[in-house]
Amino acid sequence: MSYREQVLWVDALLMLGLIGYTVKQLLLGGHEALFNMEQAYDVVSSVLYMAIVAYVLCHIAIAAVSSKDTEEARDEREQQAAQLGAYWSATISQTTIVLALVQFGLTVQFGGTREELSLAHPLLLLLIGLILAELSNAGRQLWYLYRGV
Repeated sequence: MSYREQVLWVDALLMLGLIGYTVKQLLLGGHEALFNMEQAYDVVSSVLYMAIVAYVLCHIAIAAVSSKDTEEARDEREQQAAQLGAYWSATISQTTIVLALVQFGLTVQFGGTREELSLAHPLLLLLIGLILAELSNAGRQLWYLYRGV
């Protein structure tokens, strides 16, 4: 397995783990994590901290194990897979941003009192969208690489 395929597998597994960790944090936070901005910020910051640490450590380990493949240029097949994966990732990211803005706009427009008006829902929606976009990027690239673009 090449260096880039190893990185894609690790990225996909990390994102699956982050989805599980995020759901666990939201379930443990309960009602407060969904409606209180400070609790939502705690969830988001812990997930992002976990993602950065795990991502850096895993990539250092992969680079140490397969150091000979890290310098090779991408072939045409890998470039096409990267472009197709980026397309899906961008689509999910853009959709998530639009959904977060619409959700916040509807809250403001239809009865959002000062107490109900919180950025907690859009912030959590953006976090989950970011994780899903990265998961789809890695997953689609692996799919296209193994399927043979």
